[in-house]
Amino acid sequence: MFYMNNINMPVDSPALNHKPGSGGEATIVMTIITQYMQRIQSIREATKAIRSSPGVREILEYILVFGNYLNCSTRTLATAPAYGFKLQTLDLITETKSSVDRSRSLLHYLVDVIMTKEKPGGNHSGPSKSEILATALAIRPLLISNRSQHQLTGSNSDASVLENIKMPFDFDRLLQTIERATSVSLETCVAEVAEIEKGMELCRNELQLRNQGGLATSPATKTIQQFIQQKGPEVSGLKEELRKTQQQYNECVEYFGENPKMLESSNQLFGTFVRFLKNFKQCQLDNLMAQRKSIEEELRQQILAKQQQRMMQQQQQQQQNGNGSQSDHQMQQGQTTSDNQKVKEKRLLKQDEVYNGALEDILSGLKNEPFRRADAVRRSQRRRLANMATNEMQDNV
Repeated sequence: MFYMNNINMPVDSPALNHKPGSGGEATIVMTIITQYMQRIQSIREATKAIRSSPGVREILEYILVFGNYLNCSTRTLATAPAYGFKLQTLDLITETKSSVDRSRSLLHYLVDVIMTKEKPGGNHSGPSKSEILATALAIRPLLISNRSQHQLTGSNSDASVLENIKMPFDFDRLLQTIERATSVSLETCVAEVAEIEKGMELCRNELQLRNQGGLATSPATKTIQQFIQQKGPEVSGLKEELRKTQQQYNECVEYFGENPKMLESSNQLFGTFVRFLKNFKQCQLDNLMAQRKSIEEELRQQILAKQQQRMMQQQQQQQQNGNGSQSDHQMQQGQTTSDNQKVKEKRLLKQDEVYNGALEDILSGLKNEPFRRADAVRRSQRRRLANMATNEMQDNV
């Protein structure tokens, strides 16, 4: 009876739905069988999503090509290129760091190549600068708010930022599907179904003992019989669902070249892909921010170049204006000097150009030649004649 009470006991769902118009909050209740069925179905959906995902197939091809290229130097002529790799390689590529920048891994370069070649819509030209800046500007407020929250609370959560990053292919939907499956484990589901089947078998044995003991008409016997009739098909359906899920999981593990016995826990397979997809998304964010910084630096250099060019043009214009004003000033000075010289020459003429009248001529003549009386010639002649006569008389004596 304890088993019957447990299997019929309602279990609160982790999700709460609000019915419109009910005016209150209605909690969805389910039996343990329904809850176990949902767990098994989540594992089955995740297994199917991983195996049928075109993005997973594409990314594994990229990794294989990269691995063969990196190992070509160590491969000899006797060894052929690799045709596959283990799933643990998905964790190793995040640990393969660049020799130039230790903050960048092989996954960063892989994401860069994929995002450049596999742009949505069939365009393989990669995101443009405007698209990179638009996406970077969209997540920039989230980065600032997270940085402020980290300064206040000491926590650094990039969940809100990563939610705005859209991965290529079907990775976003695939990540959500796998994350739901990682909350449960296939081994746990097997143990739970085995426990339910064991309890149902105990109920059947108890019903058989009651019928053999003459208690077939008792109310307890009728309750057990009714319970087996109602829950027996549900337990059988749960068991069948688990069997199909185990089969699909093993086929998925073999599809990726792994041994099902080595990956009996579904968390090993799903955890590997969850870590890879989250690292892929983080590398995509890192590349986006690096591209944004590169574009901003390029724009800053262009702005500085334009500013320097504008300053040089202004300096040349000022220099030209300065030379023009200087030449005008020199011309004005030369004109002023010429005018002053002309004025000075007009005021002070040369001596030979000055004519002040007859009086000035007389005075200048007196300076050059002494003044003579009008009879000065006769007197000099008489004196000369007297002197000549005196000389003759002396000679006669």
